[in-house]
Amino acid sequence: MLNLPGPNTGDGSGAEAETKAHLTSDERAAFKAHLKSCWQLPAGVKPSDHLKLVVRMSLKQNGTLTSDPQLIEAGLSPIGPPLVQAAIKAIKQCAPYTMLPAAKYKEWRILDINFSPDEMSRG
Repeated sequence: MLNLPGPNTGDGSGAEAETKAHLTSDERAAFKAHLKSCWQLPAGVKPSDHLKLVVRMSLKQNGTLTSDPQLIEAGLSPIGPPLVQAAIKAIKQCAPYTMLPAAKYKEWRILDINFSPDEMSRG
């Protein structure tokens, strides 16, 4: 669920993430739980739908967003646009991400978040 762009991506705004952030399972679980608390399944989308999209978020060291989240990957589907809107809304609503460890800021300053209805609906 959490990825960090690789070293050859400059500011991390263009290429697909290559390296996962080295967060503990507890840190990942806290992040995921926090994000899920802001997630709402869009109308017409079922929890069993398997469309995957990836949204990139850039964070300041205090856990606030540096810019609006950006879609970087999505499959073609009629449920795609509402799913993208719901993902971006959840990311914005959940900021700041204060559960991320300040000592690991270089690893989580840019994160690619995998969203899919089936994954986000799981407990």
